[in-house]
Amino acid sequence: MRVEVSDTRTERVPVLSDAEPPGDAECGRGLLIVAGLATRWEVAPRDGAPGKTVWAELRLP
Repeated sequence: MRVEVSDTRTERVPVLSDAEPPGDAECGRGLLIVAGLATRWEVAPRDGAPGKTVWAELRLP
């Protein structure tokens, strides 16, 4: 299964960090979850529009 999430924000490209956010942090876990579940994932610029798309492929049982 392939899942894609796009936004129009151009500030920065998300990067998977080696450090886990503090337990009480309200953000910073999204790509950790994606990387843990996905067989492949990537961040790509949107074609013909501002922003980026994060896509992930997950293996189904």
